[in-house]
Amino acid sequence: MPDYSLEDCWDDSVFAMAQGPLVAIFGCAYGARTERGDRMFAVMVARSCQAIRDLGTLELVAAG
Repeated sequence: MPDYSLEDCWDDSVFAMAQGPLVAIFGCAYGARTERGDRMFAVMVARSCQAIRDLGTLELVAAG
């Protein structure tokens, strides 16, 4: 898209990070429980929450 700036792309990527914990929670809720799966979902939540903090996703959402 010619009118889709790099800044807009970055903001959309940062905004989309909010979906990370949701994907992990839904996967955990609807998947078959295993020890390995539980660890995987815990890591997904921890890493996506860290990315949200590092990238300032909540601030972007609040400003939106």
